[in-house]
Amino acid sequence: MPETRFNPSIQGWNFSNSCFPAFRYKLPVFPYTRWGKSERGLCGGMVFSALDYYLAGQAVPRIQTLNTSDSDPLFRYLVQRLFDSFTPYDVCWYYRMQHPWCSAKTLQTHSIQHLQQILSGLNKQIPVPFTLILAHTWNPDRLGENHQVLATGYTIEKECTTLRIYDPNYTNQHRYLQFSNKKPVHISMHGQPVRAIHKMQYTACIPPVF
Repeated sequence: MPETRFNPSIQGWNFSNSCFPAFRYKLPVFPYTRWGKSERGLCGGMVFSALDYYLAGQAVPRIQTLNTSDSDPLFRYLVQRLFDSFTPYDVCWYYRMQHPWCSAKTLQTHSIQHLQQILSGLNKQIPVPFTLILAHTWNPDRLGENHQVLATGYTIEKECTTLRIYDPNYTNQHRYLQFSNKKPVHISMHGQPVRAIHKMQYTACIPPVF
């Protein structure tokens, strides 16, 4: 049962991604516009930043409530890491897999391949960020309905492979994603169906000190 030392109570953020107030923030690529929507969450930024601190051997700042303001340095860091998590390659796959025309074969083949990549990283004792494809729509504006999490360990049993994850929607606890080992593959997280999974392209960043 390969496990990393990532503990959501220590390396995870103390605030939840699911309860930010509505705020229009500046985007890193368009600094003079306020197109960002904090109520849609910062899950990719929270996952990437938590992994940054973990790999640097540092605990995340123990902040209970995030100040959603363009003048707050921690908020800007999380926004930057959120946008770092959206590479053109990843976004193209997100849209392809959420589209109603995406075939079940494509969803299953991609998920199986990326599961193996996630397990390979965990075998090296390195947490792995990945995306849950939850949306089922042609509308690209709903890409934010997909969700980014961090795999921290796994178990393989006869019927399924279970990934232990840090989910920024839930503080101080592990969540679990189950991946059936028989075809057709079924993926779910605590009873919620998941269309597909996608391992994100992560590059470590030296975390700032707050």
